[in-house]
Amino acid sequence: MDGTGLDLGYPAPPSNDRRALDPDWAAVVEHLPDAVTVTVAVRGPDGTPVDMRLEYMNAAARAGQPDPASAIGSLCSELWPQMVANGSFAACLRVLATGEPAQGAFQWSGPDTDRPGEYGYRAVRVGHDRLVWVLRDVDDTTLRLDRQRARFRSAFDASAEGMALVTPFMEVVEVNPSLCRIAGRNKSTLVGADLRTVLHRATVDKLVRASRAAPGAVTDPTLAETRTLGPDGRMTWLRIDLAPVHEHPDEPSHYIVHVLDVSEAKRNHMALAHAVRHDALTGLANRTLIVHHIASSMRRQRHNLCATAVLFIDLDHFKVVNDSLGHDKGDHLLRIIATRLDEATGPGDVTGRLGGDEFVIVRAVGPHPAGADDLDAFAQRILATVAEPVLLDGRRVVVTATIGVALADDTDATPDDLLRDADIAMYDAKRAGGARVRRFGPAMRARVLNRLELEVAIRAALAAGDFLPWFQPVVDLVTDRVVGAEALARWRRGDEIVTPAGFLEVAEQSGLIEPLSTHVGLQALAALAAWRRDGEDDTRWMSVNVTARQLDHAGFVDDFLAALRGHGLPPSSVVVELTEGTLLAVSSDAHRALARLRDVGARVAIDDFGTGYSSLAYLRDLPVDILKLDRSFVSRAPDDPRDLALVRTFVDMSLAIGLEVIAEGIETDAQREAVVGVGCRLGQGYLMARPAPALPS
Repeated sequence: MDGTGLDLGYPAPPSNDRRALDPDWAAVVEHLPDAVTVTVAVRGPDGTPVDMRLEYMNAAARAGQPDPASAIGSLCSELWPQMVANGSFAACLRVLATGEPAQGAFQWSGPDTDRPGEYGYRAVRVGHDRLVWVLRDVDDTTLRLDRQRARFRSAFDASAEGMALVTPFMEVVEVNPSLCRIAGRNKSTLVGADLRTVLHRATVDKLVRASRAAPGAVTDPTLAETRTLGPDGRMTWLRIDLAPVHEHPDEPSHYIVHVLDVSEAKRNHMALAHAVRHDALTGLANRTLIVHHIASSMRRQRHNLCATAVLFIDLDHFKVVNDSLGHDKGDHLLRIIATRLDEATGPGDVTGRLGGDEFVIVRAVGPHPAGADDLDAFAQRILATVAEPVLLDGRRVVVTATIGVALADDTDATPDDLLRDADIAMYDAKRAGGARVRRFGPAMRARVLNRLELEVAIRAALAAGDFLPWFQPVVDLVTDRVVGAEALARWRRGDEIVTPAGFLEVAEQSGLIEPLSTHVGLQALAALAAWRRDGEDDTRWMSVNVTARQLDHAGFVDDFLAALRGHGLPPSSVVVELTEGTLLAVSSDAHRALARLRDVGARVAIDDFGTGYSSLAYLRDLPVDILKLDRSFVSRAPDDPRDLALVRTFVDMSLAIGLEVIAEGIETDAQREAVVGVGCRLGQGYLMARPAPALPS
């Protein structure tokens, strides 16, 4: 038998030196079950075989031809076009050209059926030009089984999945190369070994029990995963499947074992699971994992004499680092702070990052009061840890933190309640100046609820148009002439008129300050246009307050100038007013916006000057035209020589560098005389006029 199962031990036909086939040879092969044909080469001018003519067919071959008599002498390419299509024709030409036998298999449709059958063939050259072609139907059972075994063996050996054939006693009969690689052993040491010494014993035993369970019984699956040390010493995850082979209905005669190395997929899964519950930047727990740990700690506290504490940590002025050094340095700082916080905590503590510059520590504390005292001391240590200097881009940077602490002594509280309360306490500490610790108390929650109610009311008032400008004149203190006015926001809340003290902080914290300022500013410009149009003096100007958010908006300057044009107002008729702290903290985009306004003729004023950095040095670089001296200096100037000296210094230096000065909050004649005496010509305050809903005539 050759590799295709075709036995070609027939006598060879006579060679080409005779004009016809030997009758004795033909008699031998005439009644063989295989189809036997003899062809003669048709060669081209260069002697290369280009076709074949049919010379002889035995009975089995003739049975496959509709007209066998006329087929003799025909070209094979015309007689059997299927040979050309399935490649066997080209194989026969190669045999004629080289003399090397060929064998193979192909699909062939017989004359009586459209369903192709599978056939094996062998082609042998005899002499110089004759070719014997033997065709066998591989539907023959023995041959089919041989081919199936060959295919199974090929698939078994080539499979990327580890495979083994084992006895019911788990003795390895056969293995493929993939299992040798997974096990880190060669085939000779695996064949004959107990599978339980190769793979995880308990897992193999479990799979065997499951495979032998009675049909219909509830059993564990025959698929299992196990963990073991791989050949390289690394932890390896294997998925093992045990499939019984039944040659008899009662007991399996063998088992096919499938082993797949799923380590990479397992590691990817674990990495994904870690990413879902950890912060990508710092590796700390994220909000999901923090909430889980808070819930676990609160469950434990019901059985132990302890309480769950949450420390909500927010870095102070972190935006300054990002704006000055860049976000990459800001991220580096966050990673350093995260490492410090994690190292400052104990074994039972959990450190996490909620996002931005907000961190959380979950800590179990002992019974009151000793536990509470320990918690306070721990929070102070965290403040000190954060405040240690950091070297960023060659610069020594110091950041501080503000911490809000919430303690879960109420078992009905939820993790979200505890996080919310710690957040409230942190913001309460921020309002007190930051860089401190504050413990949550019930009064804080009441303030937060009031703030939320106020925010809702502000939103509704904006939608209803209930915010409007009131105006306070700016007066020439020497001539008493009104030269301008400041537009001040007021809230018409029913019968009450609410000043900014009642809504400004909430509007800023909720992000409503931008639409509020825009709304009031547009109304103020309309009032200014009417004021200049109806009065005799068209040089009077209006001061409007703007926010950092407005200046950062890309279209602010264009919108502002469009509003001026819409009312027929020149840019010189407006003063854009910011507080000192706001002007110093605005971004470079905001500085460019202010510079552009000044370029077209508008002026910029610093409100509440003296309450921030109280330095004139930076005024050289800031786009400023007017300083509004804070009322705290003006009010004490008549009675305190030091305050009067400060006012004189501010005025002298401002005038020396070309800035105007407006004294705010003048309420008495003495205050007016004091500021005029040091050279301040402009002022506003209750002495001259209180804010009113209409501009002075």
